Amino acid sequence: MNKLYFSIRWKLVSTYLLLVLISLLLINAFINASLTEYLMEEKKDNLLSQGTIVSDQIAPSISSYQNRQSLDYAESIIKSLSLRLNTRVLVVDRSGEVIVDSFDDYYGASLNSIDEVVNALNGFSSAQAYNFSDIGKAIYVGVPVYESGNVIGAILMSSSPVDIFNQIKEISENFYRLSIGAIIITAVVSFIFTDIFSTPIENLTQVVKEVALGNKNQKAKIHSRDELGNLAESFNTMITKLYHVDEMRKKFVSNVSHELRTPIASMKIIAETLSLSKPDDLLVYEDFMQDINSEMDRLNKIIDTLLNLVNLEKDELQLEYQPVVFNQLVKHTIQTIKPLAEQKDIHLTYEDTDPINTVVDSLKIRQCLINIINNAVKYTPDGGYVHVELYANREDLVVKVKDTGIGIPEEDLPHIFDRFYRVDEARARDTGGSGLGLSIAHQIISLHQGRIEVQSQAGVGTEFFIILPRKSES
Repeated sequence: MNKLYFSIRWKLVSTYLLLVLISLLLINAFINASLTEYLMEEKKDNLLSQGTIVSDQIAPSISSYQNRQSLDYAESIIKSLSLRLNTRVLVVDRSGEVIVDSFDDYYGASLNSIDEVVNALNGFSSAQAYNFSDIGKAIYVGVPVYESGNVIGAILMSSSPVDIFNQIKEISENFYRLSIGAIIITAVVSFIFTDIFSTPIENLTQVVKEVALGNKNQKAKIHSRDELGNLAESFNTMITKLYHVDEMRKKFVSNVSHELRTPIASMKIIAETLSLSKPDDLLVYEDFMQDINSEMDRLNKIIDTLLNLVNLEKDELQLEYQPVVFNQLVKHTIQTIKPLAEQKDIHLTYEDTDPINTVVDSLKIRQCLINIINNAVKYTPDGGYVHVELYANREDLVVKVKDTGIGIPEEDLPHIFDRFYRVDEARARDTGGSGLGLSIAHQIISLHQGRIEVQSQAGVGTEFFIILPRKSES
């Protein structure tokens, strides 16, 4: 039961019901207030209208109210009006003294303290609702009585709006009954619709749990075209990438294990040979020591690659910007790689234009250039060409690295910047590649707000475009 209360289905249904309930209460309050105001005004208008009609009928009697017969006629009309409207009706003379009372108990009383009487004796009809502590709400209506254009008295009507309140109460009760029905219908419809929304979420949650337990073959099976469908599609893409990265990581660990074992095994063999043979020739010792030194350099290279990997995963690549002439940075990098190119009889050439001044982290950019140009040399057959070109426009500078190497298959191009990814496992092992060089280069350029674009054709060659925004020293 607690699980139900915390479920998204229950929260959505509760929210819908709460919104409907609040809306119905506000509507009911608005209707009650509007109807009460309307009916009160309507009653005032009706009393004013009836009072005006009666004032014309009793005017002759009031003008000669000393005549008892005349007052009897006025009283009969007033009491008839009182019964018909369920309203107390009083008639006062010009001085404000009561001369007719439909309830027969206010004769001779002065009503000059009542605003409606004062207004009527001044020639103005008026109506006002009051809230008394002893009798509750009441409506007072005052109407002047004219004869020959002169005010000779006034009619005061006092009516209780209890009939209006009873009518409003009945309307409210009917509205509450309709509201209960509306809430029940809303609850049913809400459960249906929330089930439509929550079921895919529950399915996705179950898939996430399965993946968390190590079952990476799970996929979210949500085919809607709404946000949930987009979420499921993004989740499936993420799982595919995670699976791909995990496979690359396993391959990398396997490769690193092999690479670490090889120099260690070589050094162990050399050490055992020295221990068993004990040669007298110092040159033999020097040869063995050089071999051990070479294997140690190889180990250092593997360890450096692993440290780069750790920095990438911890996002620790911090840039130290400094102004540089980018042409010189590229030239010095090429000079570093030229010995490797000469060993393979590869023509490594460079071309640029005017000096390009910018602000970069020169060490990181140099590492990026080494990784990309070194890759071009490694994967270009002996006697091939690697051409590096530097040019710029007003916003960007571009380093183009073009080779006549083995190329990259089209299906591998989207993955070449993935960590641990290697197009050819066997060739990568022969060249000592770890699958991290391009990933590190891509990360460095991204930190500089730049990008790397690649064009390649298997068996023909590859072109890398390193694009960096030009920045001033300021």
